[in-house]
Amino acid sequence: MHNFRRLTRVVCCILILITVIVSAAVCASAEKVIVVLDAGHGGYDGGAVGRDSGELEKTINLQLGKALETALKAQGADVILTREKDIALSDPGAERKRRDLKARVDAAQGADVFLSLHMNEYP
Repeated sequence: MHNFRRLTRVVCCILILITVIVSAAVCASAEKVIVVLDAGHGGYDGGAVGRDSGELEKTINLQLGKALETALKAQGADVILTREKDIALSDPGAERKRRDLKARVDAAQGADVFLSLHMNEYP
């Protein structure tokens, strides 16, 4: 439980930092800033698994992406999520990772900010 609280504090700090950075860009721009948030993994690709919690990375990434979306929209940014639910951006198969990455890169076209969210190893 201690590790989960630490992870929560770290995620909150990241949310605040990203919100401040993008908010500054929105304030400095005469036009709306377009932000693409890429909640890493999804669908058949769960990513890392929490050592203590068993939580899948894909779930935390999506929760973080949605929280960032809310915060950034409140600051005036146009926000695009690469995924809004637990889906993969490609079908399973030998070339799935390549297709998944291409879909994420395609989503970034025209964005002022592209942020790919990943956790890797965590409690």
